[in-house]
Amino acid sequence: QFPCSKSIEFIGPLAHDDTIPYYQDADFFILNSEYETFSIVVAEAWSCGVPVISTNVGIAANMSRDLGRNIPKNDSTALSEMMLSIQKSAFDAEKIRNHAMQFSNEAILAKLNALYAKI
Repeated sequence: QFPCSKSIEFIGPLAHDDTIPYYQDADFFILNSEYETFSIVVAEAWSCGVPVISTNVGIAANMSRDLGRNIPKNDSTALSEMMLSIQKSAFDAEKIRNHAMQFSNEAILAKLNALYAKI
């Protein structure tokens, strides 16, 4: 049996507004995906100060070790080992939140407005 199985809960689909308490209560967020264009769920986890375990997709592909850890795709052993080892890592929630601010509505709107102003 997987050593973390008593600490993992699969809750199924949630409305967007209902996800926030789950992010805030998490030790880390896992995105185990083959392909993502941006990975909005990663940005949402970071905005709550939560580190991420992810395959190399979307914004997590270039993630620094201050924000989480990457694992190979389709490697359940690497995922389980990372789930156990990341708990021993110290993360700065405020630094993670600050990194996520570049993806906020306000930051994206300012970038779009700057682009439009050049046209």
